[in-house]
Amino acid sequence: FPSVYQFIRNVNRDGFEHANLIRELQRQESSLVIETVSADLLARLPRLFLLTLHDAIFTKPHGIPHVVRAFDAAFDAMEFPMTLKVAT
Repeated sequence: FPSVYQFIRNVNRDGFEHANLIRELQRQESSLVIETVSADLLARLPRLFLLTLHDAIFTKPHGIPHVVRAFDAAFDAMEFPMTLKVAT
């Protein structure tokens, strides 16, 4: 995949720092989970228990549908398809 390789090389171009891309992906991921999904949940459901960890949100069983809807809304707003792993 030459275009993917070139994209990665461009992101990691500063001294061929191989961690640039992964760090940017982690920043984007945490922004989505904390600044978008969690912020939406806290604004709409301030009493809902939630705990974030990297790309995950933990909640009590009754909160799962709310978290799923918040992730759905965030990805819909970006027009990006997604699949969630929901574990109970």
